Amino acid sequence: MSDGFARCISVLGGFSQDYLSDTLSIGDIDFHVILKSSLTDNERSKLEELHKSLAKKFPPLGGDLDGYYILLKDALRKSPPKSLMWKRATDNSWALHREHILAGRHIILYGP
Repeated sequence: MSDGFARCISVLGGFSQDYLSDTLSIGDIDFHVILKSSLTDNERSKLEELHKSLAKKFPPLGGDLDGYYILLKDALRKSPPKSLMWKRATDNSWALHREHILAGRHIILYGP
């Protein structure tokens, strides 16, 4: 899936960090892309195409990417952030994901 990650970087020139949490044991891959600024309509469209492409190219996990594109200012809060994609979905597991990030129990794919 490194091609997919490279395409994500090309779509999002200004993102701060990308975190990957290991949830393969329950059948999906959780990730958070933490952005400095909101997505444009063009970026949102390209990301939707990227996710469709990954689902086709890497079944079944490519279609089971459980990702959130969130703003840095929202990630710093304890309350669950709304994704900038997927109809503004709320990460209802944010308390757990946030603790994993704060405890270093994640993989940083890009960023500080």
